[in-house]
Amino acid sequence: MKRCLIHHPDISPTILRRTLSAELIDLLGIFSEFVFTRGKSATWNHSFPSGTFYRQAIYRLRKNGLIAYRRTHGRPPVLHLTPEGQSRISDIIFPERFWNQRWDGRWYLLMYDIPETQRPYRSALGRFLARQRLGCLQKSVWISARDIRPLFHDLQEAAAIRDYACLFEAQTVLGQQGAEISAQAWDFDRLNVVQTSYLAECDQGTAQAPGDRGRTTIFAMMHNALAAYVEAMRYDPLLPSALWPPDYCGPKVASAFRHRLRSLAKLWP
Repeated sequence: MKRCLIHHPDISPTILRRTLSAELIDLLGIFSEFVFTRGKSATWNHSFPSGTFYRQAIYRLRKNGLIAYRRTHGRPPVLHLTPEGQSRISDIIFPERFWNQRWDGRWYLLMYDIPETQRPYRSALGRFLARQRLGCLQKSVWISARDIRPLFHDLQEAAAIRDYACLFEAQTVLGQQGAEISAQAWDFDRLNVVQTSYLAECDQGTAQAPGDRGRTTIFAMMHNALAAYVEAMRYDPLLPSALWPPDYCGPKVASAFRHRLRSLAKLWP
C-alpha cells in the first residue's frame, strides 16, 4: 500500500532535509569551537530532538562524510564534524577567516554583457553573484576583494559564462581608496540598519531562558538564535577590515551571537 503524502507548493521535503543538514553543521561548528572547548577539538553528545527530518539529516551528513560517531569506553555515542564537515561550515559562523585576511589592493572584476533575449540567465547570474557576496559596482560589473577565479571557472563549466563575460584583475587608481570602492559596491546602509536592529534585540534580552529547560526547548532556542544571526549577516560582504566603513557592525554582531549561544549552552541538561 502506497503512503499518502500531503503536497504543499511552498514546502519541499528535499530542501527541508538539506536545510536541516546545513544547520546541524553550523551548530556543531559553533559548539565545537566556541561553546564546549573554547577553541580546542571537541565533540557534542548526540542529543538532537527526535524527528524524521533530523534523523534523515544526520544520515545524509554521515553518508557524505561530514559528521561521525565515536564511542569511548562504553559511553553514549557522540557526534562531531569531520575535516570535510569543517570545510562546509557557513562563512558567517567564523567570519574572522575573512575579516582578518590581508588585502593586497587587488580587485577581481566580473564584467558581462548578456542580451535581453537571455534575461532569465542574466537575472539568475546576478542573484548568484549576490549570494556569493560579490559587490555590484554597476549593473553588469561585479567585484570581489577575494580571488574569484575558481568561481569563474565553475561558472564556465556549469553555465558557459565565457560566452558573455570576462574576468579582470585590477587596482584602483587616481587616489580612490579601497573603502570608497566597497561603499559603492555594497549596500552598507541597509546592512547597518539590519545589524543595528539585531544588536538592539540582543541588548534587550528578547530570548531569555525559558522555564522549561529540556533539551528540545534549548535546541529550539539555539536554532532560533542561529536563524536571527543568519538574517543579520545575510547581506554582509565579509570584507577584509581594510575595506570596512567606519560604522560597520559585523564584529559586534558575531560577538553578540556567540555570547547568546554560550548562555544557552550553559542551560544544556
